[in-house]
Amino acid sequence: MKKKQIALLLAAAMAVSSLAGCGQKEVANTENESTTKVESTETSESVVEETPLFNETGYPIVNEEITLKVLLGTSDAYNAIEIDEMPAIKRMEEETGINLEWEVVKKSDWSTKFNLMLATGEYPDIILGHDMDVSIEEYGVAQKVLLPLDDLIDQYLPSYTERIALEDYDVAATCVGSDGQQYAVGYLQAGGSKTSAMFAVNQEWLDALKLPMPTNREELLDTLRAFKTQDPNGNGQADEIPWSARTIVTGTTSSLSLTMSWFGMAFTPYNTAPWLFIDDNKEIQFIPTMDNFRECVEWLHGVWEEGLIDAELFSQDGNTMTAKIKNGVVGFANASNPTSNWTYDIGAKYEVYIPEEGAEMERLLDFAAPMAYLTVTNEYPEASMRLFEYMIDPEIQYTMYNGEEVNEAKTCGWKINDEGKYEGWSTAEYVAPTLMNCLNVNTLYFAPPATQSKYYADAPRNVWRNEKHAMLDEAGVLQDYSNDYLDLVTLTPEETEMVNLLKTDLNTTMSEYFTKFIKDGVTDAEWDAYVKIFDGMKVKEYVDIYQKGIDAMDLQ
Repeated sequence: MKKKQIALLLAAAMAVSSLAGCGQKEVANTENESTTKVESTETSESVVEETPLFNETGYPIVNEEITLKVLLGTSDAYNAIEIDEMPAIKRMEEETGINLEWEVVKKSDWSTKFNLMLATGEYPDIILGHDMDVSIEEYGVAQKVLLPLDDLIDQYLPSYTERIALEDYDVAATCVGSDGQQYAVGYLQAGGSKTSAMFAVNQEWLDALKLPMPTNREELLDTLRAFKTQDPNGNGQADEIPWSARTIVTGTTSSLSLTMSWFGMAFTPYNTAPWLFIDDNKEIQFIPTMDNFRECVEWLHGVWEEGLIDAELFSQDGNTMTAKIKNGVVGFANASNPTSNWTYDIGAKYEVYIPEEGAEMERLLDFAAPMAYLTVTNEYPEASMRLFEYMIDPEIQYTMYNGEEVNEAKTCGWKINDEGKYEGWSTAEYVAPTLMNCLNVNTLYFAPPATQSKYYADAPRNVWRNEKHAMLDEAGVLQDYSNDYLDLVTLTPEETEMVNLLKTDLNTTMSEYFTKFIKDGVTDAEWDAYVKIFDGMKVKEYVDIYQKGIDAMDLQ
């Protein structure tokens, strides 16, 4: 059983400094000296009284209203009322004295808008977006568009530094550039997840056929054969799909590519260094040319040839796959959280499949995503930082995310449970609103594990998921050293350009050949020709960059 404590110490060679709360720092005096002048007349003399514009503590943050321009990146699916009309936003402006002018940009339009902003030099004061392309190296370290935040965080963001100090490792190291300075305030909603996806077997079908839970690939094949031929859903029709999945290789947790983990390759669908993983010896491995990869696709080809997997494997999207699961015709599938992706009632009918010894499933750590940035043209950095402090107050960030406290329609909001924790509506109670009245995932939210556990109740779907992830961890099938460490490797602008081009080529190539090998199989000659494709790519440089970065970290 593999159980290793994962802690992060970035070596001095990486020039990544610890955040406040982990040690004392010399803090520069960044006090805003702006003042408001008030004139009065005594006899014949004019007396000028000066009132500071900025308050270092308490509210309002400013004594005279200021305006900050905010560029907010959202998902394409986000649909909400006007931000200025959201109750939590109105209240924030009233209590802080800061007027916010919002420009909302969907993710699909982000690159165009961001590049236009850079070209014109007309920067917003604040950029918000945890899933947007805002390179700290390029726009902070190199181009100096983003403002370094270390002193401001130390002085005006105490909740942030206190929450970081409660953790075993620096959860905000992802917000630091190669020059050792912080350029972003992080977004983190820790949920206790230990891996990005799990495979699940329909427990009702196992019970109907009086079958045990499979414990290895051969037993899984026998189970799938029974699902195909023995009418486990009991409707008298041969409509069962033993295994449903998709062949899109990255960006989803429902892909067949996750089966690579059964063959000792800790594939990650989301990280910034695709097709690499860190093995138990802290060595970087390149998946596409490994013998393990060939073994994996040959095994999957056998599953396909035997008709044990979805006939629409190569064409269906996630919605089609989920619809089949909800219709009760799927025996085996994978998802990040079945009780969330397929609804709680459907997902809870499934039980986690624990692969055999030798599996290396991706291990997740809770690192913050860079979220909130200040640009160098921001005239009120101190007030902006205090605004962030306001936004990550436990109740305020939960309200910004979920909506106002309880409403009768139960379309949004939260309540305080019997344990005194904030709790959103359960899946059964929740009624999806036509338009959201809160920022939801687009708000600044910072709750590392200790903070999340202290203030917020886990949703039932997360309780279910965390129990299954704990089973996987206890079984020793999660990797020792998380691939999340790859996201902490600092790249030069030249390396970033090279890696981005390579990632595109790799994903295109692997999408083609992963599908081809599963559908058609692979001969020795075809395998040799396939491996030679990577000779024309800068694979060695790619691996060496990340190996050097991992070597500079003291991973325990």
